[in-house]
Amino acid sequence: MNRRAPPDGMMHRPSCCDEERGFLLTEVLIAGLIAAIAIMAITHATIGGLLSSRVASRYDEAVARANSHLATLSATPLVASDRQGDEGAGYHWHIRVVTAGLVHPSRVLTAIPTGAVTLYRLSVSVSWTENGRSRTVQLDSARLSPVR
Repeated sequence: MNRRAPPDGMMHRPSCCDEERGFLLTEVLIAGLIAAIAIMAITHATIGGLLSSRVASRYDEAVARANSHLATLSATPLVASDRQGDEGAGYHWHIRVVTAGLVHPSRVLTAIPTGAVTLYRLSVSVSWTENGRSRTVQLDSARLSPVR
């Protein structure tokens, strides 16, 4: 067998540094720790996103319920009142109708019959408790109604 000598004429001897080594236990532990921290961060972000999505869904439903109450008020003659009740699914509603004053017919640009009209301020709030925290959606509006 013919071995070629290195160009400098010296024989190459294997040394301890030329051998392939594995990872040190410390390196493996640090890599595992970094991976665990990354997994915890991703899990935390995912759970936070899911909780935020649930809260947003509850807000959407509360707004829809408040809009429904406002639509009901528009379909009936307005009278100053303050009412509240439970709506189910953990929602509580509160409707407040307040007389804001009389408006002269010349200042009204609607199809209401001639004569004075009353301006009402409407406030509908829907509240619920989520994760021990009270949340509320409030819609405010104003409506004109003929004086009775």
